Amino acid sequence: SQFSLNLAVDFSALTYNENDVKTVMQPVITPEIPADFSYQPQNSSFTLTVKKTNKDGTVLATVAFSAKLLPKINFAKTGNKLAGQGVIDGKKYLLTLPNVSDVQVSFSPKLPGFLQTYPHVAKNITLGIISQ
Repeated sequence: SQFSLNLAVDFSALTYNENDVKTVMQPVITPEIPADFSYQPQNSSFTLTVKKTNKDGTVLATVAFSAKLLPKINFAKTGNKLAGQGVIDGKKYLLTLPNVSDVQVSFSPKLPGFLQTYPHVAKNITLGIISQ
């Protein structure tokens, strides 16, 4: 025995460019960022959820946005404060900076602990911020 089946499916899709959504969100996000933090779009993500599709094809959607904010640190001033200090004193100083939660220090070349001091010339100190 044979049978046939005809099936019709209506299908619609919503497509968007991630960078376009971030660009549209920028004016909403910027005023919410505390003054002592910086926002970098590459460290952000969002989830777009369609709430309603209207007959004319327009869509009502919500956007849940999250971003890793990094503390603003004056690297020149911080380098000058660290110049010539020992590792322990330098770490103590860095941990007093606002919004700094951890400090990792590496020296090159590797020296015994009692010889490890920050360079005496601030421009030879490289500082960076890594989000966790």
